[in-house]
Formats: sequence, C-alpha cells, structure tokens
Amino acid sequence: MIILIGQFFAALFIRLGWHKYTDETVYAINPFVILFLFILGVAISGTSHIMFMIGFFFIDFIFQLGKRNGKEITVINFITTLLNIMPKKKETINE
Repeated sequence: MIILIGQFFAALFIRLGWHKYTDETVYAINPFVILFLFILGVAISGTSHIMFMIGFFFIDFIFQLGKRNGKEITVINFITTLLNIMPKKKETINE
C-alpha cells in the first residue's frame, strides 16, 4: 500500500516539478490523449504501475472533472497551491 501511495505522489510531483521548473505553466492534456496514453501504459507495463500513471495524469483528471462541473477556478487554485508547496527554483551562476 505504501508503495502505491509513493508511486502516486512521485509521479504527481515529477509532473508538477517539470512544469514549475521549466516554464512555470501547467498544461492540461486532451482527454482522448490521456486515455490513449493510459491504455498504452497499461498494455506495456501492466497494472503494476497504474498508480504512477494515475499520479502523472492526476492534474489532467481533476482539471477535466472541474471543467465539466463548473469548478474550473477551484481546480486551478488547487493546482496553484500544489505548485506553491514545491521549493523555488534556484539559479546557480557558474563563474
């Protein structure tokens, strides 16, 4: 159980970290692309990494659900809160 939770949060923070530390914009993926990638991932790796895939696409899942239910602003605020939990990007100057 701990491994499944760890997979979920590792994938979630990998995805959020990628967006935060590259261009500071989180993009939601088209739901059909998510479904295709999810099916492809299950076909390749089986169900042993399903929590990793759910964690990786969690932002997209909640964004699409919020958009359908009229709670898009609430979901965006939640994603912003998750991004603010992560540490700031540190620039290093090579001398």
